Amino acid sequence: MIKRANPVDQAQPGQRLEELIGLVERALALAGDMQMHRTAAALEDALVQAERAANTSK
Repeated sequence: MIKRANPVDQAQPGQRLEELIGLVERALALAGDMQMHRTAAALEDALVQAERAANTSK
């Protein structure tokens, strides 16, 4: 059986953080659209942490 490489596994750490930030931003927008305020607050916290991690890794 041929094992295919996961594109995320091949990404650089900074690129992974940028992808994570993008995912959290999309989830945050969706949570806001659905009026899921607690979820949105948790996602905002995750976004801040991911952005801090991205800034410190540069």
